Amino acid sequence: MSRIFRIRVRRELLRAHLEHENNEFVSEGELREFLTSAGFTPHGDQWLVREADLGILDPEEVATIELVPNGFPTENPSKISDC
Repeated sequence: MSRIFRIRVRRELLRAHLEHENNEFVSEGELREFLTSAGFTPHGDQWLVREADLGILDPEEVATIELVPNGFPTENPSKISDC
């Protein structure tokens, strides 16, 4: 079973990183799409993510991180399978 983490992303740093790589403006919608396509699931103003998918972010792009005991919260489990 994969460990699940609840994180808060430093959006400004992630956006700057993506804009530098793509040489174009990244909207809030594109930022959310990037995270969801990388395996992140929105959870209020935070994100749920498997440990294996955390590597897509630079450590400085993570504001807070905490292990979710016993898997993920039951409010929205559909996006994270096989946990």
